[in-house]
Amino acid sequence: MSVYIAVAAIIAAIIGPYVIAWNFRRAKARLAYAEKIWDNVEQSARVLLEDRHLDPRIGDFIDFVVGELGSGRMTRIALKAVLHPKKSPRPMPELTGGQGVQFGRFMLSALLFDSLHTTFSGFILRRWLYWLTTTVGDKKAVVTEPQVAPVVEAADRMWHSKTRICVPA
Repeated sequence: MSVYIAVAAIIAAIIGPYVIAWNFRRAKARLAYAEKIWDNVEQSARVLLEDRHLDPRIGDFIDFVVGELGSGRMTRIALKAVLHPKKSPRPMPELTGGQGVQFGRFMLSALLFDSLHTTFSGFILRRWLYWLTTTVGDKKAVVTEPQVAPVVEAADRMWHSKTRICVPA
C-alpha cells in the first residue's frame, strides 16, 4: 500500500508544476479577455447613465453593479437564478424600449465580465449560458426571451438585494 502512495507522490511531484503552470496560463487568458469585455460594460453603462429619461433608481443600480463587478457576486446570483428560477419575479421599474435593450446589453456584458473573474462558478455559468460570449461580442445578435430570462432574473435579484442593503429603513 505504501508503494502506491510513494508512486502517486512521485507522479504528483512530476506533473504538479505543469498543472499549476497550465492553470496560470488559463487564468491569464481569461483575465485578458475580461479586459476586452470591460469596454462593452463601460460603454453600455455610459449610454444608459447619459440618458436623461432614465429612472434615477436604475442609474443607482447601474453604479452598484459596476462597483460589484469582479467580486464574483453577480456570477453567484446569476448561477442561483439559473439553477433555482423564481416562479413570480418582482418587477423592476419600467424601462422604455431602447433603454430595455441597452440595459439588457449592459447586464449581459457585466455578467460575462464578472464570470471571467471567477473560476468554478464562472466556468459553470458560461457553459450553462453558452450563448453569452457570442452575444456580448456581436452587437446585432438576436437573443430570445427564454435565453435572457436568467440574466433578467439575476438583475432582479441584485436589484432587490441592493435595495435591501443600501436603502435605510
